[in-house]
Amino acid sequence: MASRNIWNNRIWFITLICISISTITVGSLLQSNFGEIDIELVRFADETGDIVEGKLYRPTYATAANPLPGILLMHGFNNDKDTEAPTAIELARRGFVALAISEIGQGDSSPWLALDIYTDTNMGANASYHFLKNLAFVNGDKLGIVGHSMGGSNARKIAAINPDHDAVVIQSGGPANITDSGINNYLQLWCQFEDLNSYTRPDWYEMGMEMITYNTNETAQINHDYGNFNDGSAQRYAYIPSTHPGGTWNMIGIAETIDWMRKSLKGGVTDSHWIDPYNQISQFKEAATLIATITVLLSIIPLTSILLETETFKDIIQPLPTRYTIEERTWWIYATINGLIGGVTFLIIPTIGLLIDTPITNLITASAFFWWFLVNFLIAAVAFYFWFRGAKTKGVTWYDMGVSFDENKKTFNREILKKTIVLAIIIVVYLYGFVAVFEKLTLVEFRFMWPVLRQIQGYRLTQFFIYLVPTLIFFLFNGGVFLFGQIRSKEHSTFTRTHLVWFVKSVYAMMCGLILFFALHYLPLFFLGTAPTFHFIPLAALFQIFLMQAIPQFTFMFFLLTYFYQKTGKIYLGSIVISLIITWILAISGAYSLL
Repeated sequence: MASRNIWNNRIWFITLICISISTITVGSLLQSNFGEIDIELVRFADETGDIVEGKLYRPTYATAANPLPGILLMHGFNNDKDTEAPTAIELARRGFVALAISEIGQGDSSPWLALDIYTDTNMGANASYHFLKNLAFVNGDKLGIVGHSMGGSNARKIAAINPDHDAVVIQSGGPANITDSGINNYLQLWCQFEDLNSYTRPDWYEMGMEMITYNTNETAQINHDYGNFNDGSAQRYAYIPSTHPGGTWNMIGIAETIDWMRKSLKGGVTDSHWIDPYNQISQFKEAATLIATITVLLSIIPLTSILLETETFKDIIQPLPTRYTIEERTWWIYATINGLIGGVTFLIIPTIGLLIDTPITNLITASAFFWWFLVNFLIAAVAFYFWFRGAKTKGVTWYDMGVSFDENKKTFNREILKKTIVLAIIIVVYLYGFVAVFEKLTLVEFRFMWPVLRQIQGYRLTQFFIYLVPTLIFFLFNGGVFLFGQIRSKEHSTFTRTHLVWFVKSVYAMMCGLILFFALHYLPLFFLGTAPTFHFIPLAALFQIFLMQAIPQFTFMFFLLTYFYQKTGKIYLGSIVISLIITWILAISGAYSLL
């Protein structure tokens, strides 16, 4: 039976790896339009010596003898160069050289100083503009600029500095005052479901229409071309069905950008390389990288099972504690309270955390979670202390919490714990190595909309170890002692059934508050036209956007965490592996700020 399980795990492991390799390869083929776009990673210094990294999309027929128009693309806050990949790919498919950069402080570009964001810095955008302009295969007389959110602000800055630009596209936000701004041929992609402001949707629309009238001195119309492309006075306000972060991959928004650049940089001509703006492949590339990410993460399940069958690691497998399980009604009470505490604290603590400046915590998103993890650990630990005092009188021990290796007293088996740590490191090193190799080979990140898994570069590596501490504390206690000890549910008839039930209940217990407040923030905005619910709390709207990424990622991690606990009977392996992966994601995905 054991031999059969090993073979089954090997088959699952190989299958998942093959799917991941296949889909990341498909993502690479789509990124290059099946070989018609040359992809290159570039790095260069800005005026201050800071390093800007970028991804250059060059149609293969762009040469020094046949230079093509160039377009610079800049992402919004807390993103990187690949956030603009959907638009960059579609532009390159139609005969534009596209340069998507990670602005200073984002991705693997140099970190920024904390006060720089409040000054007139353009975060490497101006140097990027001139880098693109001076490429031999770029027509320096035909240049466009695209910017999302924060990148849109930088687009306005460099447009004013460089009057030789031909077009500017601002993704997300609303119509702004561009009189005397120096912007040529201005397209505003105006998001219908803007989630970063405090306006109702009708008010948001009315304010935008008033600004259109102010800018054009004509009757306000959406999706209408104003002015003249030849003298740079053209304006257009495209009202797209998107949220703020969705502005970079909304199909309508991408199509609007493509056609605006055709009108501005190609004189409106549709040459032999032109493709209908709505004929897009970038969404399939995003889907491919999502599947690749999911399957490589899932592959650690059969890999772990294979390794646990070896002589070296088989001692890690311990029997599940069976003496204590919580009553079902009590479980729902404890789980709901815990989840709601997590939701309430997430509305407040991340904002406070950003105000707590320390010389060592430099990642903005990770710092928000740093303090949220610690506060929720402290609340859970205090509650557990009083609960455990009473539970001990009924015979509950640390063994029942998945902590001790002895049923009657707190005992740590150092040899097994050492092996557990080694196994956790092996699992994550395998995952990191796989991602690093195929990112290098394909020039594609394992991601969906936001970065998920990619190589950790330079200064972010030291931040990884700093943020690992609170993350590990949280998952050992909240995701371990509380989840699989204090509110341990009964087992079901099979391993798989138990896994699925415990997984769903884990998501509820740990995230019902986050999901509830996320829904309260967005559902009225979508269906009633109200303002985003929590706009009155400083930065709460921003952190609700962060939850778009965090909720699915955490959900997936609890699937893995539940498996590890079931497999080993202890909280350690799952907590360590998940903490390493979550910290990895936080280390590579957040904006970096130096005090």
